[in-house]
Amino acid sequence: MSNLKYKEDEYSSGNELDFESQDVREFLDHIARVLARKYVDCMKSAASKVEV
Repeated sequence: MSNLKYKEDEYSSGNELDFESQDVREFLDHIARVLARKYVDCMKSAASKVEV
């Protein structure tokens, strides 16, 4: 099982997201918009099924 151990230096060298990068910010903004749209659709669907 020791070969499955996380090696920090192996994975942390240069693989961090650069949040100052325009591409990364646009990608995260896109994800936020998609999730927000899905949330609103889900809430509208749930609201339409509620009997008052």
